[in-house]
Amino acid sequence: MKQNFLTIKEIKRELAMTQEELREKSVAENLEAEYLRELEAEHENLYPKLTDKEWVTIFPEAKENYIVPKIAELKEIKGQIEKDIIKNLEKIKNTHDRWFWEDVITFFQGNDLLKVEKQLSNLENLSYMTEKQFEKQTIKKGVSKEEIARAKSKLMERIAGQSIILKKSGANFMGLCPFHEERTPSFCVFPKTNSFHCFGCQKGGSPINFVMDFYHFTFIEAVRYLNNNY
Repeated sequence: MKQNFLTIKEIKRELAMTQEELREKSVAENLEAEYLRELEAEHENLYPKLTDKEWVTIFPEAKENYIVPKIAELKEIKGQIEKDIIKNLEKIKNTHDRWFWEDVITFFQGNDLLKVEKQLSNLENLSYMTEKQFEKQTIKKGVSKEEIARAKSKLMERIAGQSIILKKSGANFMGLCPFHEERTPSFCVFPKTNSFHCFGCQKGGSPINFVMDFYHFTFIEAVRYLNNNY
């Protein structure tokens, strides 16, 4: 049976061809990579990356449709994690290896809590930022800073008290929330900050926010309503 063997010359020729192909492939890959980099650079120039603030300025409806509901969701998650941590710490209170389980709880649930708090802080800052931006836009449309400040200073308990029954609870007032059905009062008015917050539906804010939500007014309408009626 005849066997075919490559000569040294033929082996060298094969190696030379292989090296040439590798060089050509490398050049082609480098050219392709350079072309992709140029495309990416051109795309960034045409469509620069926007910050969160810029996105919300372009799409202000994101505050009500995403930011506010997400803040409420994260607050619930945060509260549940905190309850779980307290419950788990209580379980290990009298165990001899308590230190070990405390480290475990801190590592897992503690990290989860930190992540949620960071997300919550970012969204709350963004919500506050969009409110300030909204006020600036509103001022340009004919409502002055003084009018906005005067509307915000109207007594929250008086405004809410015309729509719901409020009862004194320590330094605050409590009542049934007008924004959702409930049997146990979760709507709270804070005279110290002249604001309100519902621990059920998570609505809250200044007198302007209350009037906007209750009467379905725009920001300008709410400011003028408060200044004309209180």
